Amino acid sequence: MLNQRELDSLYGRMNRDGYTVVALSLYWKNAWCKVKIGVAKGKKQHDKRSDVKEREWQLDKARIMKNAGR
Repeated sequence: MLNQRELDSLYGRMNRDGYTVVALSLYWKNAWCKVKIGVAKGKKQHDKRSDVKEREWQLDKARIMKNAGR
C-alpha cells in the first residue's frame, strides 16, 4: 500500500517527459496481490531505430526462409 506522499512522488515523476511507471514484479501474499513498481525513462528515437531495424530484419529473414523451400 502506498501512502499519499509516495503516490504524489510517482505521479510527479510520471508527468515528466519520457518517464513512465513500470511493473517490475507481481506476486501473491496470502489474499493480497502485490506489485513492485519502478519509474523508468523511455527510449530515445535513436534507440527505437535499431529495434525497428532488427524487427524488420527478422520479418525479412522469415519471408526468405519460407520462400526458400518453394
